[in-house]
Amino acid sequence: MLTNGQVLIVDDKIVLCGSSNINDRSQMGTHDSELTIVMEDTNTLPSMMDGKEYQAGHHAATLRRMLWREHLGLLPAQDLDASKDPNAQPPGDSDNDWFAGDEWDKFVADPLSDDLWNMWCSRATTNTEVFRGLFHADPDNVIKSFKDYEDFLPGQDRKQGHLFNQYMPAEDIRKQLDRIKGHLVWFPLRFLEDAQMAERGLQVNAYTESVYT
Repeated sequence: MLTNGQVLIVDDKIVLCGSSNINDRSQMGTHDSELTIVMEDTNTLPSMMDGKEYQAGHHAATLRRMLWREHLGLLPAQDLDASKDPNAQPPGDSDNDWFAGDEWDKFVADPLSDDLWNMWCSRATTNTEVFRGLFHADPDNVIKSFKDYEDFLPGQDRKQGHLFNQYMPAEDIRKQLDRIKGHLVWFPLRFLEDAQMAERGLQVNAYTESVYT
């Protein structure tokens, strides 16, 4: 069993899947115990890379395309009866269905496509705005200090994931939720950037270094 599993797909040719993080705790071999497998198949798939013809690895490329379509909200609706879905069957019983050759498969084939990048950014922006407006989801870039935090999330009785404005008309809520496509949101790199996070005089030393790394 893998917990907190990660997937890294390199150049549509190599897949790394496991529990390792890209930090010292995982990579140095002296902290956490990790397990990661590397998959590179010899079965190639004609594809595109930066507008040019490209021979991708079949497993890596199809996995990346399906994941990106899921994140972008480009997969067709699933039937409620999973027995009809080859992707829900045990390994070996049927071939995976990655919707080869359909409109959106071609759209996500080239990971460096400008059109794909524009959709990625626009959907992340819209989703972030909707979650901010409806739920005041945190962390958020508008929260740069603990005072901002108090203004953004006033009161102590509000539950995470619940509507911030409980009196908003249901029709308005539906209109906003309908704007959400896929799962993408922007990572809040400016969250609490103005807050003093460490105590004055606190230094990294032999005892604290293992905590921070």
